[in-house]
Amino acid sequence: MKPMRLSQVPGWRGPTLGICLLAWLSSALPLPAADTTAANARTANGVLPSDPEAALRLGLLLYRQDPLSLPAQRLLNVASRRFPQRHDVHLALLDSYLARKNAAAATALLTRLQGEVDSSARFAFDVIYCLLQRGQLPLAQAQWHKLDERLQSSAATPTTPGLSAAQKRDAAEAAFLHGLIATAAGHKEEALELLRRADKQDFPAMDSPQMLMLADCFFLLEEYKLAAATYKEALTHFPENAPARWRYGLSLYSTSQLNEAVAEFEKLLRRHPRQREVNYYMGAALFSLKLHDRARVCFERELALDPRCDQCMTKLGRLAYLAGDDQQATSWLDKAVALNAPSPETNLAYGMIANRAGKYQAAIQYLSRVVEQSPQDAQAHFQLAIAYQRSGDAPKAQEHLSRSRQLDAAEPALPPSDAAGK
Repeated sequence: MKPMRLSQVPGWRGPTLGICLLAWLSSALPLPAADTTAANARTANGVLPSDPEAALRLGLLLYRQDPLSLPAQRLLNVASRRFPQRHDVHLALLDSYLARKNAAAATALLTRLQGEVDSSARFAFDVIYCLLQRGQLPLAQAQWHKLDERLQSSAATPTTPGLSAAQKRDAAEAAFLHGLIATAAGHKEEALELLRRADKQDFPAMDSPQMLMLADCFFLLEEYKLAAATYKEALTHFPENAPARWRYGLSLYSTSQLNEAVAEFEKLLRRHPRQREVNYYMGAALFSLKLHDRARVCFERELALDPRCDQCMTKLGRLAYLAGDDQQATSWLDKAVALNAPSPETNLAYGMIANRAGKYQAAIQYLSRVVEQSPQDAQAHFQLAIAYQRSGDAPKAQEHLSRSRQLDAAEPALPPSDAAGK
């Protein structure tokens, strides 16, 4: 029971890693909302505030409201040059360029700021976080290599003796950051080792935004038990973070903590009732819990939001099969395959319908496709054993029955031949 990879999950598409850059902008002073609207209009027309401090504050505020804002970007560009020590302004401008996919401007900004980045480990960390957040792995790696050279020259690792508390923290954060880069690069074992190294030095802090990044790393690495535990802790400090709760629910679902997953999905839907995919996964969890009426409602809700949800159609087909309505089941499955290539679950449902109808050769064809695509599917092996037994191939039936029992010790014995489909 595994969710889609994060890159394939439609809900809450956004930063690859979950830290919020805005958490670093606490020094920005908000302007009154009325002033913001008027100033935004003037800035859009090329008129900048005459007071540099006011321009800086307005740029940060507009950026907070919308990282894609061009007026914010213009203000931040001016402020970045007038206030070279304001790292929060540089970070906001960098993120604004990246959010608008202006790689040339982002690269030029990094070139201009490189001396400042090289002189401050804190600023270097935050620049790399920003690059990773926006999926800019090559740029993040380039900045990491420069930072790593400086750290290596100072022999600063989390276990180096004689380091101050601040130096130890920087070394631990560097290990953590290196772990994020390894995660983004797909180097699982290296990433886990680096993240463990940072954890031994109590990094990240439980109430820090980096806990969200750590949870996302575990999710991306498909370490769903670790992801669930980390999201659970992070959400005690960031309870309104909807993407984190979504991935927490998916992590619970993928580790068969189904009741807990349903509870998280329900929390999401109370705040985001039109968010796609959540109803589907909640329905899938309820289906596994054999709460079929509730599951059906979820799939119908998902279809109302996404009429092309072929997975919902497949699930509704299975529910119709379980209710004994093979005609309705086949109708739902046919609608699903009209939208997308048959999934293993769709072929499984077709195979079960064929078995119940006594069409054993057709069942063997459908179910063989399932075990080719999903060799760990115990139910497919069991249904295939039924089809082979009833078509007279006892050795094949025993082969798949044995495999089914290996995969699922609770699978029942084969029913007698005269109980076909009952």
